[in-house]
Amino acid sequence: MEASSSNLSLVPYKYDMLPIGSISPQGWIRSQLELQANGLAGHLFDFYRYVNDSLWLGGAYEYSQLHEAAPYWYNGIVPLAYTLRDVRLVAQANYFLNYVLEHQADDGWLGPETTKATRGVWARCLLLQGMMVSSLGSQKLSLSSCVEPCHRRCSANREDCGGDATVRGLGE
Repeated sequence: MEASSSNLSLVPYKYDMLPIGSISPQGWIRSQLELQANGLAGHLFDFYRYVNDSLWLGGAYEYSQLHEAAPYWYNGIVPLAYTLRDVRLVAQANYFLNYVLEHQADDGWLGPETTKATRGVWARCLLLQGMMVSSLGSQKLSLSSCVEPCHRRCSANREDCGGDATVRGLGE
């Protein structure tokens, strides 16, 4: 028998998502996260030119045309920073996010690319995932402050959103 769309439904979630930082890691896992924070991953912003002098931060470096180095770093450092409640890493992540949001293009684009021919979506996926986790982990950053720049992009560029600028949940 063929299923019709009228009798299909999603199975409800079995578990609720826990807010980032709501569980404090202990024991072995905490020591592993601290090793990461105090090691290479936690210090990339201090010396790695593809992060601290990235095109995303007004710098001059990127290792590929995908412009993904800094967003990969951001997407990884945010959950580490908020899980450990590491003030230094949170400050680095916030610096990156604030710079990106303050330099959003007039047409709503987030990132260093300036022409449609050079604009790829991949690095935005990494950025947006990190923004989502930031909004869940920060008491100062609301989800709407992360969603609004995305909505602005879709409103200015209907073709990028399937021809419809209405973003679900934000309705017009």
